[in-house]
Amino acid sequence: MILDKGKASVEVKRFSHLQLQAAAIPVDAAPFLASSAISPCINVSEHVGYCGLTDIIDHLAQECETDAMSVAWHPAQGCPQSLYSTVSDSAGASTSCTANFAEMRAADFPQEPQRTDDEAVVSTTIPLDGGVVRIAGVLRSVTRKARARYGSCLATMLPIVKPFFVQWLATQRALSRAQSLQQIVQISDVAILMLGADAEIIYANPAAEQILDSRDGLRRSGQRIACETFADTLRLHAAIEQFRERGSGKSEKAVDPVLAVARGGRRPLTFALARACSGYGHMYDGVEVIAFAFDPEENLTRIVEPACRLYHLSHSETRLTCALVEGAALADAARQLGLQEQTARSYLKNIFAKTETNRQTELVQLMLKSAVRVASGGRTKVVT
Repeated sequence: MILDKGKASVEVKRFSHLQLQAAAIPVDAAPFLASSAISPCINVSEHVGYCGLTDIIDHLAQECETDAMSVAWHPAQGCPQSLYSTVSDSAGASTSCTANFAEMRAADFPQEPQRTDDEAVVSTTIPLDGGVVRIAGVLRSVTRKARARYGSCLATMLPIVKPFFVQWLATQRALSRAQSLQQIVQISDVAILMLGADAEIIYANPAAEQILDSRDGLRRSGQRIACETFADTLRLHAAIEQFRERGSGKSEKAVDPVLAVARGGRRPLTFALARACSGYGHMYDGVEVIAFAFDPEENLTRIVEPACRLYHLSHSETRLTCALVEGAALADAARQLGLQEQTARSYLKNIFAKTETNRQTELVQLMLKSAVRVASGGRTKVVT
């Protein structure tokens, strides 16, 4: 029996009690599930913080008087993902479980009973953007009248249930985007920090952690960020305070400050500050400032070598190019590499031809603009 309401289908099929038991997967089977085509069952309220979805499924199970109910997300591409499962005990109380029978497609449920103690499954499909949600419920009664009542109940509940799944899907995609953005920040070779209004360090990517741990101009002072000198620390904290005043409307200045942070015996770090988004509505996470630290003494060879491979430079040509980018004159670069100056000039001529440049300054400019800015631990491969 199939009922249609709101572009969602309610399909009642029957399968044996033994098949239901065979489809119920215990907790200790999760490692097997992780390597199979079906994702393990998860409680959506624990993983995405959307308790309303759990509540609506529990309510749906109670309204339909089912012995068990399970929900799975079937994307158009990829493996199904079990979202939630409930099972009722002998007293009728509904509790969450790890039964993954909702992972079975409606087509997998047999049409004819195999035992006299058959049970019926209500299979409900809710189309969403990029896939469908399938709700499967095990009915307590298998009479035609009971199945019709259960199907009607589900069809009536669909307009109420669907918005919760729409919100769940939007939350999942937002989390996925946030994870992707975090990965981008993590692999960047630029030191990035998120700071609070009192200069407390809320987040630092690996490049920033390396500077803080080595106390290379910047360091931790408790939970707050500090500089090597007291004067620089005062200037940094004052600049952060300006962002707080700008946010409260006390200051109309819209210029993001750039500071030179001193470090002993080396050129100072360039430390740029930018105001962070204050969040949406009341979702304030405490981040006031995003800071970027740049090292003027950074070894450029690591980021220039991939660009050299893009232009098909040989190993010797790459070494020469990197030396020129680091600021060495051609004669000095030849001595550093153990080459005759005439040999270096021959290499440079080949480099000009491959990169379609005519002067060393033009070559250096091209290499710096083509530099691959990923963290030192990241591995790159040129695909041709």
